Amino acid sequence: MEQQTSHTDKRSFPRAHARFLVSYGMVENTQFVITDVSQTRDIGMGGIRFTTSRPYEPDTAFGLHIRLPITAQPVFVKGRVLACQEVTPDSIYETRVAFQEIEERDRKNLCDTINYHVRKETLKGY
Repeated sequence: MEQQTSHTDKRSFPRAHARFLVSYGMVENTQFVITDVSQTRDIGMGGIRFTTSRPYEPDTAFGLHIRLPITAQPVFVKGRVLACQEVTPDSIYETRVAFQEIEERDRKNLCDTINYHVRKETLKGY
């Protein structure tokens, strides 16, 4: 009998179930244009889950500005869409993006923020 594996079993990094403002858009020809704003559903060092107002195909190149409480400037991450699932017909889509490029300073700020929220969630029993 084959055993199913959940998304959490496949993850290499812990996820924080925290809400951060995300400005996002597709990256085409190395150009990033913000197309919309959302909030994170959860985030880890390997990727992010958030809602979008339209569906995106897997492997779509994305740019994300993520606002964290510990820094005045948003962190910038490039990634690719892993999956996009319709939540509300024709209006809300749960989108998962895997991170591919992030500057070292942004990586440190993101890591510190995620670790803080993961510890907080662990203490709360989340």
